[in-house]
Amino acid sequence: MRRPSVIRYGVMVVAMLVGLLGNAGASAANTGVLQIVVSGALALPLGFSTDGEIGLGLGLNLPVSLVSNGQVVPGTIGTATVAIWSDTKPTAGFGSPAVLVTFRVGGNILVVAGGIVTPSGFITTFSATNPVASLSGTWTATSAATAGIQGAGPGDALVTFTFDTNDHNSIFGDVKFVAQNLLGSILPKPIPGRATVNVIRDVPVLAVVGNAVDGRLGTLTSYSVANPVGAPSEFVSLTAINFNGVVLLYGCGFPTLPGGIECRAGGGPPVTHLSGRVTETAAASVSDISGLGSLDLLLDLNGSLP
Repeated sequence: MRRPSVIRYGVMVVAMLVGLLGNAGASAANTGVLQIVVSGALALPLGFSTDGEIGLGLGLNLPVSLVSNGQVVPGTIGTATVAIWSDTKPTAGFGSPAVLVTFRVGGNILVVAGGIVTPSGFITTFSATNPVASLSGTWTATSAATAGIQGAGPGDALVTFTFDTNDHNSIFGDVKFVAQNLLGSILPKPIPGRATVNVIRDVPVLAVVGNAVDGRLGTLTSYSVANPVGAPSEFVSLTAINFNGVVLLYGCGFPTLPGGIECRAGGGPPVTHLSGRVTETAAASVSDISGLGSLDLLLDLNGSLP
């Protein structure tokens, strides 16, 4: 039987994710739309792990251009790394494919756009670094040529962001979780001639109540790309956590400017207005929380809602 502290904590976590903190009610966020073209994103070379379980489509440093009035604006605004994973083994609450796009644009901004299959369909979310860290929303991708975008090639993707334009967020929260034995659950899946995919399936996610690990809240699945051919320093990952039907997605990119790894979070319905940052810390580096296992990973979500 779950202890009352865990039940209260679980309610608080879900409350934060669905925008019920304080007197928030339904989000009143205004939205805007931005369209870009990612060159070659629909013509990615595909590779498969040696055991046949994992497929990977990967594009590195793909040019990104703005779209205006149905035309590609000359010049580029940045680059994108696109990773698309398929998995023959089902995971709790998630399916194939999983998609992550990390955009590096002017002003040292990293935009992380993720998507994954759930029982309710394919969900998407995105989040960004300062000075646009309060932006959040959803995105879609389709063939730019089929959409009639002038100046686009046959393998180019038209990506449409629907985003919040609120100039401030009114709800803030910081919650911690523990991914139990995550560091012992990583399954390396080499993709010959392409990269190594690290897969994590169905890891229990536990609450942190006060300064102690408590009961189970959800399940985590993650895919990453490391040491890709041609860009050995590049690293991207997509992590999905299922909190009893409420999905938290966060994507990480390395390197970022001025340096280091950055993980940005968003949520699927009904929490598509969530934006925030996730910090990952190995248990060996945590001294103020009791009950951690040696291979656990502490996740700290600092999020906000309009």
